[in-house]
Order: sequence, then C-alpha cells, then structure tokens
Amino acid sequence: MAKHDEKEEVVTLPASAITELINARVRDEVAKIFTAKTPDEQIAERMRELRGQNRPLPPEDIVPCRSPITGATFKVRLTMSRAFPAGRVAEMIDYVAPEGVDLPRDDGGLCDMPREKMFIQREDGEFTKDFTKPYLFWRYTNFWMKDWNELSGQPASFLAQWRTQAAA
Repeated sequence: MAKHDEKEEVVTLPASAITELINARVRDEVAKIFTAKTPDEQIAERMRELRGQNRPLPPEDIVPCRSPITGATFKVRLTMSRAFPAGRVAEMIDYVAPEGVDLPRDDGGLCDMPREKMFIQREDGEFTKDFTKPYLFWRYTNFWMKDWNELSGQPASFLAQWRTQAAA
C-alpha cells in the first residue's frame, strides 16, 4: 500500500491541552538554550580534555633518604604509574648537604678549595659569610648533582640503600 493512500488518525483535544503541550515544549527548548554552552566554551572544554586537565594526578609518595655517596639528607617524591606501580623517582626535595661542606679541608671540612676561594672577601681583608660562585658550583656538582644523577627516574626498589627511618 502506498504511503499517500494511508489514512491519518484524527485525535480531538481541547485547546487547553494543546496549549499546555506547546508551553511544555517551549519551556524545554528555552531551558536547553540557557544551559547550552557557547561554541567557545565547548572548544575550551574539548581542549582541556585533550590536554588531560580533567584527569586526576597520579598517586605519589614521599620517602626520606640519606645518600650513601655524598652523605646528604633529602626526601624523594615517587610517582606511581602502570609501568612503575611501586613508584619512580620524580624529584628530590628538602636537600641538606652534609656537615662540613662549607668548611675547607684545612679546618676539618669537606671542601677542597682554600678559604679565599670559598668566601667573598671584603676590602679590609675580612671574609663574609657569602659564598663565591666557584664554591657554589663545586658544591652543586659534588653533592646535589651527584645524587640527582644517581636517582632520577629510578624505580622505588632502587632506594633500598638510600631510605632512612622516618622520625616517629
């Protein structure tokens, strides 16, 4: 049977019912307009999703450590992932160099430099408590950098000899 031959069914409704149906439909459409996001908002939301800004941060753990290489103490931030469920070293924080790092060997310290190269000297010959750039570079390369080069990116199991007991 062809479509044009079908008879449509006629339904009779009171005018108030038709008006209520129209009003309900209009209310729904108006609500959609006011709750819908603008194209700019939609694009911004999609960009946040693509950048991963809607994902939660990976779980982390902080482990207190003492370096067997330099003797420095610090905390290591471990970041957990699927590849490293126990964690992987992401950062060293609260780094404290060992005692004697700011004294020359002649005075019982750890620094190979003479006092004249470690501390800034005033015109009157007195030494200040401020360090020179060569000393700061020596300290950075011989302590922080050695520890970081050894630890960066290592799995949590690598920290077995580095961990210290947390103060209770």
